[in-house]
Amino acid sequence: MSPFSSEESTRIEIRGQKILIAALAIGQLFFAAIALVVQWNREETKSFTTSYVLAALGAMMFPAAWIYGNTIAKKQRERIATGTWTENSPAAIATSTSPATTDGDRLLRVWRAKSLGEGSFVQAAAFMALIAYITEGQLWVLAVAAFSLMILLVRFPTYERAESWVLQQLDLMEIEKRHA
Repeated sequence: MSPFSSEESTRIEIRGQKILIAALAIGQLFFAAIALVVQWNREETKSFTTSYVLAALGAMMFPAAWIYGNTIAKKQRERIATGTWTENSPAAIATSTSPATTDGDRLLRVWRAKSLGEGSFVQAAAFMALIAYITEGQLWVLAVAAFSLMILLVRFPTYERAESWVLQQLDLMEIEKRHA
């Protein structure tokens, strides 16, 4: 049984999420194209400092995305479980086609905020790597940008992913209620 009050409105919300994540991916691709064009006829610099620093900062975005996602999920799950979650909650930032009438609907809004925030962190990693490539021309930093794009696309939102995540969170809510 679906955790959502309406499968149709849930699919519409997930379609909106797909558009947002696709926009993040397209932004990375366009910036990568710009970086390649800018760096096309330039020589590599002998300095690697900017590349190392920005690649390291970019690499830090991956655990930051994971921490952000887990933190927002836990806090919002607690609010939903205690009945203090509202439509004005930071996790309800995205417009929706219907009110959140079930815990599954509320968790869907959390999932949307979580996945968009995580995607933004991953995109930041790509942009840092691409800026390093523009400034110093080191080809190896393009691997960070490519890895970022791959992470974003591998985690592309689908109804099944959203439903699975929401069901997992509902199970965690039940476990947390029993141990509270």
